[in-house]
Amino acid sequence: MPKVQSYVFVLWGERCEEMTAVTWVVELRTAGLRVKLVGVTGMRASGRYGLRLVADLTLSQAQALVTWACCVVVPCNATNLRRFCSDPRVTNLLQQAQAHGARLVVEVTAAKLMNLGMALPLPDPAQVIVYPAGEGLKSFAQEVAQRLVSASEC
Repeated sequence: MPKVQSYVFVLWGERCEEMTAVTWVVELRTAGLRVKLVGVTGMRASGRYGLRLVADLTLSQAQALVTWACCVVVPCNATNLRRFCSDPRVTNLLQQAQAHGARLVVEVTAAKLMNLGMALPLPDPAQVIVYPAGEGLKSFAQEVAQRLVSASEC
């Protein structure tokens, strides 16, 4: 059963992967999902290659909507995931989203870090979607978007 007014959160902060974040936002919105770019380090942040994006929501605003989150995308590598998760507000958001059944979408090296328990408490593996780094991201994001829509998860 889809969540009423469900959201997909894409976390955004300093040194995140611009292309990854933008790809997820575009493909999920194209599929008709309600996507919000969430500013982890403020409303404006520069990515790994200097592209500055403006978030739709602050971390506090996302926290207030977390019960309606059906998916949280973390567009960064293991190093940035570790940095993000050193902020208890981020860890809290991820844990609350998972507790309400949201999927967690992470990059392959970040997933390995999670498996070692080094980033955040281990989520239910059934709730985790691991995306490939590099070339296959766009088609993978399209597949995940369609799965979320067709399975009525969002």
